[in-house]
Amino acid sequence: MNIPHYWARAEMEGRNRQGDVLPFIAWGSSDQSDSDARRQAQHNVEQLVARYQSGDKFPDRGQYYGGDRPLREEILQEFSPGDNPDSAIVTRNSYGCSVLNAARLMFIDIDLPSLATDATLGDAMGMLARFGRKLFGGGSKESDRPTTENSEQGMSHRELAVIEKARQWTNLHANWGFRVYRTAGGLRLLAIHDFFDPQGSAAAEVMNTLGADPMYMRLCRSQNCFRARLTPKPWRVGVQSAFFRHPWKGTSNEGAARDWLRQYEYACQQAQTCQHLANIGRDKVAQELETLVTFHDEATGAVNTTLRKLA
Repeated sequence: MNIPHYWARAEMEGRNRQGDVLPFIAWGSSDQSDSDARRQAQHNVEQLVARYQSGDKFPDRGQYYGGDRPLREEILQEFSPGDNPDSAIVTRNSYGCSVLNAARLMFIDIDLPSLATDATLGDAMGMLARFGRKLFGGGSKESDRPTTENSEQGMSHRELAVIEKARQWTNLHANWGFRVYRTAGGLRLLAIHDFFDPQGSAAAEVMNTLGADPMYMRLCRSQNCFRARLTPKPWRVGVQSAFFRHPWKGTSNEGAARDWLRQYEYACQQAQTCQHLANIGRDKVAQELETLVTFHDEATGAVNTTLRKLA
């Protein structure tokens, strides 16, 4: 996973051929030590200044120093450090949400247009009745159907179309299994039967087939992990986005960040990040992935039936 434990910042001024002087800032990262991160930051800012002074064009955003930049996020929690199937790191992203970065547990994010104009409850239930046998294998497998409570909430045409694709995939690929979740912007599928390489062809094939968000796919490849947001987006629970970035700039900045965090966590108490809708294909979670699947479901509120607001 491309998630460094240490970060440092370096500053330097540069003068171009016309005599213009500009301040430059660069970050460096390391998994070895803080001093190694500082050395990398100094190297990076010197490269930026050299480019500016020579008149060279700057690389595209996110492509500095020969590769995609790691995300500058605070590490909150780690599971099974190393390159193990159950390895994962929980971080806080740029707008304040906690995110699960899983080395091998495959999440598939699928963006869907607004559900507001989609099928009503009656339409959705009618579709389930018409396509029940094809979609859920004749109803012989209880885990392949949404729970009664989720069924009563109804599924949109677009959601059912994605579930149908997933069902077709499991029909063609024996022993595959997905947990399907509704998010505020679409669906999240979680492969529970096996672990995957985020940069591998198997992950790319199923993501393309099921219509995963292209930006999400690129992020998984560049960061060498599968990412799943665990907590609501701040503006969806009435809180402004975080105004700070890790690492903190002094104790006052850290204090303000912690104050924001308390407000945000309180606002999140009545919302869930995703809602479990159904299981498709294989029911059983691979033993190596059980801890992370359980953690995801609890952290997102996915199986909490008392929550109603998706954020």
